[in-house]
Formats: sequence, structure tokens, C-alpha cells
Amino acid sequence: MAQILGALVLLALAGAGRGDLVRMPLRKAPLDRSLLEIDRKGLREAQRSAAANREIVPLRNFLNAQYYGAITLGTPPQDFSVVFDTGSSNLWVPSATCKWTDLPCLLHKKYDSTKSTTYMANGESFSIRYGSGSLSGFLSQDALTLPGTPAPIAIPDQIFAEATSEPGIAFLLAKFDGILGLAWPQISVDGVDPPFTKMVQEGLIDKPLFSFWMNRDPDAEAGGEIVFGGMDPKHYEGEHVWVSVSKESYWDFHMDKIEVPGVSVCEYGCIGIADTGTSLLVGPSDDIKKINEAINATATISTACSRKATTLVPQVADLVKSVASDQVCGTLGLCESDEPQYATTRKLAGEFSDDWTCQLCKRMAAEAQEVDEDYLERMADSFCSDLVDAESNESVGAATVDCSLVPQMPDVAFVIGGKSFKLTAEQYVLKVTQFGQTQCISGFQGLDLPTPMWILGDVFIGAYHTVFDYGNARVGFANSV
Repeated sequence: MAQILGALVLLALAGAGRGDLVRMPLRKAPLDRSLLEIDRKGLREAQRSAAANREIVPLRNFLNAQYYGAITLGTPPQDFSVVFDTGSSNLWVPSATCKWTDLPCLLHKKYDSTKSTTYMANGESFSIRYGSGSLSGFLSQDALTLPGTPAPIAIPDQIFAEATSEPGIAFLLAKFDGILGLAWPQISVDGVDPPFTKMVQEGLIDKPLFSFWMNRDPDAEAGGEIVFGGMDPKHYEGEHVWVSVSKESYWDFHMDKIEVPGVSVCEYGCIGIADTGTSLLVGPSDDIKKINEAINATATISTACSRKATTLVPQVADLVKSVASDQVCGTLGLCESDEPQYATTRKLAGEFSDDWTCQLCKRMAAEAQEVDEDYLERMADSFCSDLVDAESNESVGAATVDCSLVPQMPDVAFVIGGKSFKLTAEQYVLKVTQFGQTQCISGFQGLDLPTPMWILGDVFIGAYHTVFDYGNARVGFANSV
């Protein structure tokens, strides 16, 4: 009897073994309008970096990632929330050795190697580039546990990065502590074996695949589920449509075409990437602009510019009567001014006033001496339209739609493996709340890269149960339930 009990204890301590499906719950956070805008700027920086360096740049807009789960590192375990990200391959968490000046690190949970009896020093430097800058630190080794059911997955010797410097406001506001990459080991920084690769190598799961179910019901308590080693049939219906991975780096594959009424995009095929670390549907700017026009989505920057113009027209018209035209915008705090008495005004207007706001004001002030307010309004409308066109040459940002018109908007279909995967407007339009007001945001966002591609983020994966088959180098999609 003692021997039997001992064997049972050892099995329990060993965690998941071959033959098990290990289910891990995902938590869901609401989308935040302001974070979407910061994400957009990060993607634009990634675009510029890719264009300049002609290299692979991680396609990240983690900041507004809605789905994340729990892991532990060390003995005794230290808890962290991470994004399970199929668009990168490394595991990193904030380090207890980060400087007190690194606010993103200070505001999240930190790994402390001095408190772990299973820690092994590595010390190799680590750096990975995101849209908002480079995250840096050093490598360490410790026990990693993914607390799934029916038993946890325990990797005793996982190499991961301790982040000592996290870039910009993106990670400062993030709802998660770190990232657990689930892409291919070929793009892992420093050649580190990703956690999923270790699971396969050490026989911790039944099959070399994992699957995602993301719960898009806003009223549901469960955020979703990631299953290591198989698929949970209660979360999908019908058969999966399988497509081969084009290159073992990202989970990328060939898409046949994208169907939008009256619009031609991806007409002769294009590259798609299944990416759980991206909230939206991202594609080439020109194509995204066509889609947003087809669904009557208005670029947010155009809306913001028009609203600002409505306020500025009477202010500029009145002020120009008593102040020289070249001083008007400094007086309003919208442009830099050498006059010290206007410093407070600029402070109140906001240190981060957009360049286009300053330029709009200057355009109005230059013409306000000789024209009426009606002319200024027409000029401002023209300025805002031109601004959107100039913006779209780089990247089309988030766009808004009239919430009342969502039921009438057309479907958008992605044809993959010969099957049409349709998204209704209710699925591709995101409702976000800010300052008590609800806005409807287009789920389509532009990003131009040296190799044009489409990133199918949570908007798509939420509608279609997605399987990442490492053993057969393929991705599968089925209707999510």
C-alpha cells in the first residue's frame, strides 16, 4: 500500500504527462479606446523600422491584448500574468533587478531569482524589438509551471528573459506582466527553446499541437481557453480546415482572397498570420482603407481633426483681431511659443498636442485676417481630409463607425483553404468605452511591411477556433462555439 501511495504522489508531482489534454483558462479584459491609439502608433514605428532595416520585426500590439493567463516561475512559485502569443517565441517577465526609473517594470510583478531554490544563472544579454522600442534584459533558467487542468505542465529547466528595461508607455499601461511566445523556435531571440518546444521535447503533452478558444461574449465570465496537446470539441463545431505553414517562423499561411462587397483586396492570394497577441485585423494600408470605406468607417484622425476645427474656428477668428497672426497659435497653447506668458496656456492645452493641431491652427491664423468664419470652416474641412490621405500613406489608424448602423454593414470573408470564413459586422466592429461613452471602432487596421501580409488577430480567432499544429506544420480553423 505504501508503494502504491508513493507512486500516486510521484505521478501527481510530475504534472501532465503524455496522453493528457491540458486546459488553461484565459482571462479577458475589455478593450480600451486610448490604448488602441497607442497600439496604432507602435505599429507605425514597427513599420518604419521594417522599411529601414528590411528585417523581421515582431508584429506586436500587445498593449490592448484582451486575453492572457497565469504561469509561475521558480520554487516556491512566483505568479505572473502573460499573453500567450503566437507571434513571438520567447518567454520574458519583469526582473526584480530593474532600475527604479523603469516604471513599466515597477508597476508589474517581478521575478526575484534570490527567492527561488531552483534558479540557475545564465546571464546572456537579451533584447527584442517592439514597435515602441527595444525590451532588454538577460537570460535566466528556472522551473516554469503552467497551472492547467487536469494537471499542471511543469518544465523544470526553462530558459527565459528577465526584462530590466521595457520600452515606453505601452508596457506601462499593459494589463499583463510578460509574454509567453508560441511561435516557431526559428525566430526565438538568442536561440532559446520556447516553452512549447520544451513541452514536446520532454513528452509533457499528448500531441505536438495547441488550440485557442476565445470567448467573444462580453457578458460571459470565462475569457477563453488554450489547450496544450489537443482540441476541446465543446468549443468548435464541424471539421477544421487545414492550411500548411508557409515558413516556420510565424504561424503564416496562404490566403486565397478576401471578399468585401464592391472591393478588390488580396485578389490573387496573400499571406496570412494567425496571431493571438494582436487584438485587431491588420493588413496593407491601401487595402484597409478600401475596406473601411466599404463599411463606412471614418478614420479617427479625421474625426478628431474636424472636432478640433469646430472649436478652433471661432477662437482663431476672434483672437486674430487683437493678436498678430504669427502669435495666435502660441497664445492658444497649440504651438511652441517663445513668449513666457503663454507657457501656462500650453501646459493646460497638453504637452502632447499633435503636430497636425498646430499646423491646422497656423493655416487658419494665416488666412483669418481677410476671410469670414464660413471660409475658415471650409478650409479646415479640406485640411482634415488631406491629413487623412497623408496619414494613410504610412498607416491607416483606427476608424469609427456609427453604432446604430452595425446591423446593416456587410460581411467580410477570408477565403482560406478554399473555404469562406465570414465575419459579420458584429464580429469585426469593436465596442469600446471611454469616459462613459461607447464608440464603435473598425477592427481593421493598416500596416505596411516589406512583404505585404495580413495579421489575423483576436477579432478573427474569436470567431474561429484555431489549432496550431506544430507536428504537421499547419494551422486549422473551425467555427467557434
